[in-house]
Amino acid sequence: MVNIPAIAKGGGDDALGAYLGEIGKYELLTAEREVELAQAIEAGREADRLLEEGVFGAKERIRLKRRSDRGREASSLFLVSNLRLV
Repeated sequence: MVNIPAIAKGGGDDALGAYLGEIGKYELLTAEREVELAQAIEAGREADRLLEEGVFGAKERIRLKRRSDRGREASSLFLVSNLRLV
């Protein structure tokens, strides 16, 4: 039988060991955190849409750009956190 804890700590020189070691760096998401990330992702998408459609002043453009960036960061975190479920 495979010793999952040893592999998950990065033990083993194979691709599976490397994969498990890498994903072990990220915690599974709680339901609350998953909702927060989903909301940030949606807000980022909406900001992207607004940035494409409209002409804004510098302050509003910066605010939307930051929201867009947070949405992309949330999407990346959501993805790597859920890789543990695969």
